[in-house]
Amino acid sequence: MQYYTTFFDINYLSRGLALWGSLNKESKQPFVLYILCLDEDVFNYFEKNNTLNVKTIKLANIENKYPILKSSKENRKNYEYYFTLKSFLCLYILETNPTVEQITIMDADLLFFDDPYKIIDYYKQYSILITPHLFPDRIKHFEINGKYNAGFQSFKNDQYGLKCLRVWANNCAEWCFDYYDNVNQRYADQKYIDRWMEENENIVSIELMGAGIAPWNIERYNINYSNNKPFIGKDPVIYYHYHGLRKINTYFFSHCLNEYGVSYKKNPIKLYKAYIKQLKLFNQNSSDSVTRINVKKDNLLNTLLNTNGVYFLSPLISFEINFMEIHFKLSKIKIRMKTLFTIK
Repeated sequence: MQYYTTFFDINYLSRGLALWGSLNKESKQPFVLYILCLDEDVFNYFEKNNTLNVKTIKLANIENKYPILKSSKENRKNYEYYFTLKSFLCLYILETNPTVEQITIMDADLLFFDDPYKIIDYYKQYSILITPHLFPDRIKHFEINGKYNAGFQSFKNDQYGLKCLRVWANNCAEWCFDYYDNVNQRYADQKYIDRWMEENENIVSIELMGAGIAPWNIERYNINYSNNKPFIGKDPVIYYHYHGLRKINTYFFSHCLNEYGVSYKKNPIKLYKAYIKQLKLFNQNSSDSVTRINVKKDNLLNTLLNTNGVYFLSPLISFEINFMEIHFKLSKIKIRMKTLFTIK
């Protein structure tokens, strides 16, 4: 039996359901997905709907077990508090379920295209698994916020895994904010991971091809498809991390690929189309709007023009538009034309 966990509020319900759906589809091993419900809406959804392999955890259960979280909750923003909870969630599951030999935590905006057990099995001799960002040299400066990404990690219920989680939990309870602390070299929950290779035993950085593919490293790979499944050469893409994806309206979705300077040739539109299709499917059965951008109907064009990369996706056609790049190029043409026809 494999044990996975994630957490989300109502705003990420369709993402969480898409994650769960991909686990059901791709997992060859029996598994349990523990879901920390960050609000009552999420908890009520799973109470009313029969979702195979899911066990829900109420936020109050974790807060009652770890009273230190009370002060943390009072001095930071909601999403910063959510960052704080990741370590406590893993610790809670391992400490309250002795039969759980290993817990793998993943962000809700992951989608699996292959069995995640491949990662667990490949590194089965290790107690702690962490995922590197693998930033290309061109954007290496992003490492200031962490060499590793906290979106996929695994911990065994042994002395090494528990020690690491307890230190991480104490660190996050003390400080976990969405800005870089230059004095102490901290950022949210993930900058702490930079020290783990030196501070912990029996730990490994996941280097398995197909794991940890995300907007910040997609340009390293050439994605090809076989039977509608993504591959890197002959290696299957195990999962993709859809960090930053936002819905604008029924057809337009903003991505964050331009934030990392991903070129058009490396733009994995087929990967995004597959994910958005799942979001739309699960959104029909939930109250999750998937929308994270406040868009008024009379302001749609202005929003599109100022969005950092947009997908247009319908059942029949899909394409990518970078309105900001178009605007920039048109501005350059305008300047050149003005210079050309200006009489000196």
